[in-house]
Amino acid sequence: MNSIQAFDRKDDMSETVSSVRGIGTITPTAAPLYVVNGELMEEGEASSIAPSMIKSIEILKDASATALYGSRATNGVILITLKNSLEDFITESDNSLDATYNIDLNYNILGDGTRQLIVLKEQTLPTVYKYYSAPKLDKSAYLLAEISGWENLNLLPGEANITIEGSYFGKSTIDPSSTQQILNLTLNEDKRVVVSRVKLQDFSKTRLFDKDKKQDFAYKLTVKNTKRTPVNMILKEQYPISMQKDIEVELLDTANAAINKELGVLTWMFPLKPGESRELIIKYTVKYPKDKIINL
Repeated sequence: MNSIQAFDRKDDMSETVSSVRGIGTITPTAAPLYVVNGELMEEGEASSIAPSMIKSIEILKDASATALYGSRATNGVILITLKNSLEDFITESDNSLDATYNIDLNYNILGDGTRQLIVLKEQTLPTVYKYYSAPKLDKSAYLLAEISGWENLNLLPGEANITIEGSYFGKSTIDPSSTQQILNLTLNEDKRVVVSRVKLQDFSKTRLFDKDKKQDFAYKLTVKNTKRTPVNMILKEQYPISMQKDIEVELLDTANAAINKELGVLTWMFPLKPGESRELIIKYTVKYPKDKIINL
């Protein structure tokens, strides 16, 4: 049986001497190394952590432990990661009609009658921003977000609040039933991208023939980027399409637009540098019997 004895002997030099016998045969308890959020921690302190505060636990043994923490990790390493954001305390259950969030954390809400905003979950997704305008209908330029990788977010159809750089800009609509790989959201109007549409009177005229009347139309579309950053622009313009044989529509100049003949839509996509502007001129003619009155 091992014995430990200690005694003091005071000599003339007033020194204290201790003697321990059998220490060589005492084996201390083999304890692993505790690492909490990347920092070393004593076993007792690590054991006092509430289970509800732990996000994950990983155990390293043998070579994988010593490779990271050296000889002090001979008995293994227990890696503990603590919850550090509200999202870590939330579990989500997806039902047939809605999504439920269970929050395992107390939260103080002021009782002053004001609305309180609590962020339950944040996701970062690849997004491409573009500007869109159809000046025949609306001369405003709208910021669009094309979002990819959205399929696994459990989104519900409905309105979404749009906040850009901490400022509220309005609402948009989310349609998760779309089969497209890209989710398109309309964010807000940006008055720093200026769009105009002007009828060119010099090229717009009416000509009469024996039985027919022919009207020429010309429009100039102008887009200017007054922002300090470049933008990608999508510009659309309509032209009339005929559903009758005696009415003919001919495109004379499309400024290299992509043409959708079924819908009568011209589309341009181009970048604009800061301060840059671009002009596009389109021309078309409409021929119809001169005894007819049509709304163009």
